[in-house]
Amino acid sequence: MRKIIFCNIAWANKYDGSDTQFYNGGSFVKENNDGGEYRNFKKYNDGYLRGYVQATNHTIRPIQFGVQQETSRVEGVLVIWVATPNNESGRRVIGWFENATIYTKPIYDDFKGWFNIKAKSEDCVLLNLRDRYNSIKIPRSVNGGPGMGRSNTWFAKGEKNEQIVSEVIDFIEHYKSNGKTRKMSKYNTNKKIKNKSKKSKATHRRKSKCSGCSFNEQGWCSSSKSWCSHAKKYCKK
Repeated sequence: MRKIIFCNIAWANKYDGSDTQFYNGGSFVKENNDGGEYRNFKKYNDGYLRGYVQATNHTIRPIQFGVQQETSRVEGVLVIWVATPNNESGRRVIGWFENATIYTKPIYDDFKGWFNIKAKSEDCVLLNLRDRYNSIKIPRSVNGGPGMGRSNTWFAKGEKNEQIVSEVIDFIEHYKSNGKTRKMSKYNTNKKIKNKSKKSKATHRRKSKCSGCSFNEQGWCSSSKSWCSHAKKYCKK
């Protein structure tokens, strides 16, 4: 079983300690314009990033990762950071930590202060702002259906959430295989599509529905496994 956790945090720009504005955070963030996540992507001189998410009762339970015994930390976890943009509703993937260590209770050190997630800097990615606005949107669970609930932490368990997890994993792998410096909106121009009929159909869909169509939810196309955020430049409407 793959160990994965989705962590909802406030929307900011750099998450390196320099941000002065936060959006769509919890009550503490609203009242103080600050939060534990404000340095989640700051690289420290020991080569690690330290992240914080406000977990229920300040506890991330090991059993959620399939760990039965009592432990203070769980290693080898894929952490997906999500946040709600300041001008829309719905949580989007903004970055991730791979091979992360999750601490069941927040711990303190002289680098960040309090944190509950730690990973090597080379295993961490923060999408640039433009790509964040067009990344995968994580649905909200309705009546027990697939998606995140009200909690800031979500473990995406069960068959009903398999498609969401699969699309997020594909999204990450596509990003890694196409290079971190290339604009993500242009990834599809470098991806080989063996089935020509599928390529034609996908192109027609982008041309006919423009950017942000209901099919691809304003960005990542789960069918063609590529970005569709700038289809408007092809649109004739």
